[in-house]
Amino acid sequence: MTQTLRDRATSVAHQAYAPYSRLSVGAALRSASGQVHVGCNVENASFTVGICAERAAIAAAVAAEGASFRLAAIAVTAFNHRGELIPIAPCGACRQ
Repeated sequence: MTQTLRDRATSVAHQAYAPYSRLSVGAALRSASGQVHVGCNVENASFTVGICAERAAIAAAVAAEGASFRLAAIAVTAFNHRGELIPIAPCGACRQ
């Protein structure tokens, strides 16, 4: 069974390391070549050192496909500290 990008983002969100915000975020993207890559947020006590799920997925894609990687689609899901699915906008860095 093929999982949708949203399903993959939801699965990887549960792998997030978010002890400070308690906001678990997952991202799944499909590259122009058809490969799917995932990432989750990883926090650090030094807040600017953490990484968001979107950038983690893009880094995984570039690591796998190299500089020729081109983004075709992305899905992002987020869960609050109670495990409830919540709407979320891209982070400031990703909006850039």
